[in-house]
Amino acid sequence: MKKTLLFLFLFLGYFTAEAQFDCATDAVEIMDNGIISTPNTIDGNYAIGCFNDTVDSNGDPIYGIWYTFTPDTNGEVKINSNLPQNVTLNIDSRLSVFTGDCSNLVCYKSNDDTSTSVYLSTLTFPVLAGVTYYIQWDSYWDNSGPDFDFTFTPISCLKIYTINQPSNLTDTSATLNWDASLSNPASYQVEYGVTGFTQGTGTIVTSDTNSIVISGLVTGTIYDYYIRTACDASTFSDWSAVNTLTMAKSCPYYSGFDSDAEFAGWTTSGNGNGAYGQGTISSQAQSPSKFWIFNTGTTGDADNWLYSPPLVLQAGEAVTVSFWTRCLTTRNLRLTVGTDNTAVAQTSTIWSNTSLLNTTYTQTSAPVWTAPQAGVYYFAFNDKSAAAATATLRLDTVTFSSTILDVKNNSSVKLLVYPNPVEAILNISGDTANEINSIEIIDINGRFIKQIKTEGTAQESVSVADLANGIYFLRISTNQGTVVKKISKD
Repeated sequence: MKKTLLFLFLFLGYFTAEAQFDCATDAVEIMDNGIISTPNTIDGNYAIGCFNDTVDSNGDPIYGIWYTFTPDTNGEVKINSNLPQNVTLNIDSRLSVFTGDCSNLVCYKSNDDTSTSVYLSTLTFPVLAGVTYYIQWDSYWDNSGPDFDFTFTPISCLKIYTINQPSNLTDTSATLNWDASLSNPASYQVEYGVTGFTQGTGTIVTSDTNSIVISGLVTGTIYDYYIRTACDASTFSDWSAVNTLTMAKSCPYYSGFDSDAEFAGWTTSGNGNGAYGQGTISSQAQSPSKFWIFNTGTTGDADNWLYSPPLVLQAGEAVTVSFWTRCLTTRNLRLTVGTDNTAVAQTSTIWSNTSLLNTTYTQTSAPVWTAPQAGVYYFAFNDKSAAAATATLRLDTVTFSSTILDVKNNSSVKLLVYPNPVEAILNISGDTANEINSIEIIDINGRFIKQIKTEGTAQESVSVADLANGIYFLRISTNQGTVVKKISKD
């Protein structure tokens, strides 16, 4: 036998399972924590809901095996099939958890793979006292029943398990959203700070609902945040895992997908055909080490999306998006823009190529797109390629630049920039009401050259000796607003 039975009730359940498990009549009730051994073959009735497949990955009928769990108190359940014996047998598991009853099952939670490289299942979820949870392993990928570790932990004040995408994002504010705790708490606490901050040193704010508006943030900055339940004035849940908030950026902006910071804020959807994600083989990157990969499946046309972080643009700001692609077979790719990182919001197509074929990395500069009004925008790459075997598309080194010649300066910002033309040292001077926070140097093509963080003083000196001769723009951010100055480097 491939498995060791640990509990008598499971031992008996094993033999009844040699026929077919059925949700209503044969489901094994889980009574204790520990390793649970399932039958060698999954051959019971299968229920759709969490997954809606009607045939397995080979086109054959799907089967299931069933367990139930009814807790006496509120708490947390963890189900884990990522066990050595399953790894040894090369089992690929898929897990569904339902509520309701067997005649009307409602999907509660599900998991297919623990990670992109571990095809066993791990799932953690909150449970309420007296509610029956129906657990199904199915045969979509593999008809071998996996052993699994079942752990129930009683918890009176349940934490937040699902953090939703931030909304209403601007360059300085955002709404954070999460699913309400099952404990029906009095309130929630959010702690946030610049990415990498040590918990306990951040800013803590409180909300009576499962969302909160955070304001006074810095454009382009990446923040980490945590959320916990406040069941009463002195009873708190554990903090959630860390989450990331990427504030709207401004042009010029660049990403090569090569680090967490470069990839922060990029999101994806619709990748239902084959593998996709961040490629990590440096020899396959344009520069220097990572890239994004779209992979079309063998059935069904692709509709894969990769959305940029939000960019805050001014009315009339003309944006050019440049990017590198590589594909060994013909692909269908387009670049779009809209007001949100969803397919339905991507209403304008900037560039498209239905016969893209670049056997080596090739750079493309899309036509200039001009923002019709000031606001936050998302750009997106949409792979709509036809189904094909082992057909991949690599995307790398995406640059957003914009024409800033028509940017109107903030009249409240009074700054003097000299000498101009300049050879080595550029001086920036203002009155005491202006505190200089940062200085960005941009070339005449809108490409970002460097950024200098300052200490909020009224006067700064910047070395430009390393710049090539030519025309540049300084985007100077102060406590009074932003101003753009044109300089000549001789």
